[in-house]
Amino acid sequence: MDKNIFRDITYGMYVVTTKNAGCIINTMTQITSENPIISISINKNNYTNKKLKEERNFAVSIISEKTNPNLISVFGF
Repeated sequence: MDKNIFRDITYGMYVVTTKNAGCIINTMTQITSENPIISISINKNNYTNKKLKEERNFAVSIISEKTNPNLISVFGF
């Protein structure tokens, strides 16, 4: 993992994905940098939350301001 990515974490929009689900979030925070830990917030009733608990692996992508709104609509909130 490139730890320099922590420098790019700001208030914004992110896509959280598992193998079988994904959603848009707006809350991600760096907790530690030495042993990289982040915190994300997802509605507990969201399908992606269910999949996160089952799969225990996920990816977070930063959404650019120039991202096509159609891509955002695929993931929902």
